[in-house]
Order: sequence, then C-alpha cells, then structure tokens
Amino acid sequence: MSVYQLSNDELLTLGTRILESVQTPPIQEALATVGYDEAAFQRGQALRDAFAAAVQARQSAFGEQITATETLQDAWDAFHSQTYMPHVTIARVVFDGDGTIRRLGIDGKRPVAFDAYLQEARRFYQTVSGDEALQGALARRGVDAAAVSAAQADLDQLEALDQTQEREKAEAQQATRAQSDTRRVFADWVADLQKFAQVALADQPDLAEQLGLTVRAG
Repeated sequence: MSVYQLSNDELLTLGTRILESVQTPPIQEALATVGYDEAAFQRGQALRDAFAAAVQARQSAFGEQITATETLQDAWDAFHSQTYMPHVTIARVVFDGDGTIRRLGIDGKRPVAFDAYLQEARRFYQTVSGDEALQGALARRGVDAAAVSAAQADLDQLEALDQTQEREKAEAQQATRAQSDTRRVFADWVADLQKFAQVALADQPDLAEQLGLTVRAG
C-alpha cells in the first residue's frame, strides 16, 4: 500500500519505525550509497515531529469546537424553553386579536437558524422595552422590565457563545490545513526514502522490510 493511502496513525507508525531502523549500521551504510546522510535523517525526524504535532493540534482543535458547539446549544435550548417561549406565549395571550403580535414579530413559528432566531428575539425585547404600553401590559403578567433586561443579557451571552463557536470552527479548519500540509511533506519524504532504499537494499530483503518494503527477487 502506498504511504499516501495510510491513515495518519499508520503513517506515523511507519515513519517512526523507519527513523528508528535507519540508525542501525547496515541500513545506514546502505542508504549512504544513495545519498542519505545524518542530516537527511534529521530532516525526516523533524518532518515526522511536525506532522505528529499537527495531528495532535487538529484533534485538540476539534475537541474545543465540539465543546463550544455543545455549550452554545445548551444555552440556546435553555433560553428558548425557560425564557423566550414563556414570554412569547404570554404576549400572544395578552395581545390576542390585535396587530401587536405581528408587530412583536412572534406570529408563525420560531426560526430554526441561530442568526435569524437571535434577531427575532432581539426585536421582540427591543420593541417591548421601547413601548411603555407594551411594558405595562406584559408587566402585569410577569414579564416586567427586569425580566426583559435579563432576557436581553441572555441574548448577548448567546451571541458571545456563537462567536466563540465560530472562532473555534475557524481554528479547527486551520488545524486541518496544517495537518494536511505537514502530512504531505512527511509522506513525500517517506516515499522518496523508500524508493531509494528499494535500490540500496535490493539484495537485503530482511533489512528492506524494516522500512516497510517488500523486495521482489529478480
């Protein structure tokens, strides 16, 4: 199987085995005949270490993205069920039969997309807080100025959590690109070494196997 078809873990395992094997005198001497010296092996080690670090960084970045997404979703669910929908339901009862429900933007279903949901909820509370008549009618049913202010603070927090999620998403994408770049460079190094080792160790199949090669007789 080509090194380019290996999984990240398989490539790291093969690369580590190769870098350990090239330190043994017979393989080191054979590879020296095709231009591989200690500097070449040090470069290979540096490329392997960079790839391993990139794999770890990507794993960590995606873990942080998942955590940020779950945190936002939990906070959104709590706000929707414990704050916004109770307030919307009360407003619909209080203002049933007139155009206020449409004015508050709560006719129909709530948006599914976060950005649209956030804007709808902000408009709802801004409309209420900017109209004394609306404030008075809702305050008598438990949605007073303090409740509106608290809801707006919750929306600010939701927006901040969304920004955190987007930042973590961008960092995860950057980590993926870094992993891809370091993988390609290290895989190229391994593939090139194997091509030259195939020649240098053509009559020593046991040593070639340590480098992930199978030398065919004849």
